[in-house]
Amino acid sequence: MQVMLLSGSREVVAAGYRMLRYSISDLASLKKIRSLNTDYTVIVSLAKDRKADVEREQALKFVRAFLDVKGGVREMSRALVRTIAAVAEQAEDRLRSICIETLAEILVRDPALLVASGGIAPLSEAMAEGTYKSPESLSSAFLYLLDTPHRRKYIRAGYELEVLFRTFTDSLFSPEGVLKQNSKAIGSALKSWSGLMTLSMFDFRAIRSLISSLVHPLPLVRDTILDLLYSLLRIKPPAWATSYLAGRRLTTYGRVATLKSGNNNKGPAVYEDD
Repeated sequence: MQVMLLSGSREVVAAGYRMLRYSISDLASLKKIRSLNTDYTVIVSLAKDRKADVEREQALKFVRAFLDVKGGVREMSRALVRTIAAVAEQAEDRLRSICIETLAEILVRDPALLVASGGIAPLSEAMAEGTYKSPESLSSAFLYLLDTPHRRKYIRAGYELEVLFRTFTDSLFSPEGVLKQNSKAIGSALKSWSGLMTLSMFDFRAIRSLISSLVHPLPLVRDTILDLLYSLLRIKPPAWATSYLAGRRLTTYGRVATLKSGNNNKGPAVYEDD
């Protein structure tokens, strides 16, 4: 297996990682495999460029197999976790989502290892940017740590969960998909006791920022926040609400457009928007 992992062919190295992954049965076998210096070969494989994605993918799956063994997370070195975190920080990397998911699993099982290896920052950035398609799963990992005092010490108050609000408070426009994803994650956090208590810290700073975003000029942001509030407060909108709001927007914005066109034709005039 060592000869295969040191081969110059990407396919041969990938086959070596696959065979090693299938040979892991318990913690003793995992320790035996790690004694053959597999950490170094995995780090070298993950550091390669995108042309070696076949090899990199199998190396990452081999590392993820550690988590399937009871106590296997203890066999993950800081260097391995740092390498996975470095891949998770690359926005264009094809393996970024898998690395983010791996970091989230390590966060739940061994938060001290992840914090010491600098893996919190990629998770927070993934939640803030919305690049990871399931931010509520990442937020649930942080909520799991907030449940007990001995795990809560690894989370910085006012940072990890509050990054979810960046898409609403940012002056730049965020895509609709990112707004919807982060609103679901915020909703799941506020529906849990630990999330509600955490987001209520610092004089309700996070919740205040969300409410203040209702004056955002973009209708999409306001509608997403209103839907989130309806879900949190269990408000069931009437059947005519959607059609009424659509007609209201059409009437209001249509009248403003007509007034502007008339203003251009008739000369200078002043109109106030109701």
